[in-house]
Amino acid sequence: MIRIGAAALRANGLSFILFGSYTVYSFLFLVMGKAKEGCFLGACRQGICFVPVIWSLPGILGLNGVIYAQPVADVLAAIITVFMALDLHKKLSVEGSRMALQPGTPEK
Repeated sequence: MIRIGAAALRANGLSFILFGSYTVYSFLFLVMGKAKEGCFLGACRQGICFVPVIWSLPGILGLNGVIYAQPVADVLAAIITVFMALDLHKKLSVEGSRMALQPGTPEK
């Protein structure tokens, strides 16, 4: 039990650094009034990405599939977050440029 628990702890430690990224962007989308995107990112880690991984990985890797299911789901959620964040930043950049070009707006 200790051997398996230590392996699971190490595996989860590998992806722990990613946890902040999708959590922050999930809240950012929610605060910006983009509830669909925020809820989607919030559900990514524990549902949308995790459920298919936990169903498939143990069949391929056995017990290691169970151990690595959460870190794999975390990485998938982080990849989805990167694409959504890039799209958000692109839209914000375009919106900011458009507002800067409008007459009557204060210059920086």
